[in-house]
Amino acid sequence: MMRKHFLFFLLSACLLGANAAAAQSGVVARETAEFLMKRFGKEAAGETVESLSKRVASVSSKFGDEGVEALRKVGPAAFRYLDDAGEMAPTAARLLSRYGDEASYIVTRPASLRAVSQYGDEAAEAILKHKGIATPLIDDFGEAGAKALRQVDPQNARRLAGLAKEGVIATGGRSAELLGVAARFGNRGVAFIWRNKWKFASAAALTAFLADPEGFIEGAKKLTVPMADIVKHLLSQVDWSPVAWAGGGLLGLLGVTGALKGRSKRRRAAA
Repeated sequence: MMRKHFLFFLLSACLLGANAAAAQSGVVARETAEFLMKRFGKEAAGETVESLSKRVASVSSKFGDEGVEALRKVGPAAFRYLDDAGEMAPTAARLLSRYGDEASYIVTRPASLRAVSQYGDEAAEAILKHKGIATPLIDDFGEAGAKALRQVDPQNARRLAGLAKEGVIATGGRSAELLGVAARFGNRGVAFIWRNKWKFASAAALTAFLADPEGFIEGAKKLTVPMADIVKHLLSQVDWSPVAWAGGGLLGLLGVTGALKGRSKRRRAAA
């Protein structure tokens, strides 16, 4: 008998708690709807407090407090952002609740939103700091790329993008270590890599640098390259097309000369 009473009491408490939570949720939804109508009147055109309350309640049930905060910071546009984000909507809600309108740069770009979904807040900070530069680097180098970008100014972010395009960062399959240097030393580290970028094609120079980057960056050590790698680099800088053109012309001339000689011999033999 006592067990039945206890179960009845427990069930009643759960129902009361659920009803109280629902009531509180309804209050929050209505208060948020009224706030949106007052602050974002033009964007909420065609809506009523009741219709907005329903939409707010739906966002709240899906994304919790972050969804509600996103609406309060961004306004009714957040409804569209969250709908368009699809499976990445939870990430979009978190970004909008934290950064407000600034986060629209990320949530309206699937590649950027995907990068943040994969690599978290560091990726978000890097993308917002270096718009148009960060996302491709993070796509290629992941968390290491995001950490490096967070520590540099716009000029050195562009340098990192250039180093990536030229294949310097990926050289030797040690991109995480090289970007780790950029993250640790910031602008000074990237500036050093940029000034000496051709040297990192040398495995010996790359290994020496990664073993003690501070020594080289501070100037205590000089980054040297074996002579064979220097010659290889110099040869790679030569434009061989004129040489190839000249060589092709010479071969053609020799061919014509040989044909003329052959024709002359045949004529003499016929005579």
